[in-house]
Amino acid sequence: MTAAWTGARWGELTGLQRINTHLDDGTIVIDPDIGALHEINGHLELGPPKTAESARTITLPPFLIDLNAA
Repeated sequence: MTAAWTGARWGELTGLQRINTHLDDGTIVIDPDIGALHEINGHLELGPPKTAESARTITLPPFLIDLNAA
């Protein structure tokens, strides 16, 4: 649901860390250095998102804040 409403990529959402999830102010942050999960030679590693512009703060609609808080 979050992917559909935010435009975040699969790797960005699976790489999202608790410190970058700010449900109190309704945002998630895609970190420029470790904002996405990548598969490299069969191993999962955190790294930068697909493009430099992909590092961003995403504002969540109220219903997604409630869904993610549950």
